[in-house]
Amino acid sequence: AQFKSWTRVSDQWVAWVERLYPYFGNQWKSQGLWNLVEMSKVVMSKQSLLFDCILRFWSPASNAFLFSWGPMSPTLYDIYFFTGLSLIGPDSPYFIDDSAAPKLAPPRY
Repeated sequence: AQFKSWTRVSDQWVAWVERLYPYFGNQWKSQGLWNLVEMSKVVMSKQSLLFDCILRFWSPASNAFLFSWGPMSPTLYDIYFFTGLSLIGPDSPYFIDDSAAPKLAPPRY
């Protein structure tokens, strides 16, 4: 019941995106939206148990996950790492593809 609004990908959506690609594909790519458009066509499965587990650590007061070692929240680098969406823009603290920009530390696992 708690996943009523889980996103669904319809065949009409995929067909619509494919129909628009010849007209807007280059623009989507040049503006860094291509990864987002491609992700919108993929069905993401629900991990209900994992989601229930991680929600127990979420604090809406601090907008962070509270663990025994301290708070943790998603960063812009996390969004870039998982989605491939560009962080370049007027509010971007760094440029991912700029060779002169300071390099981000690689993720630690």
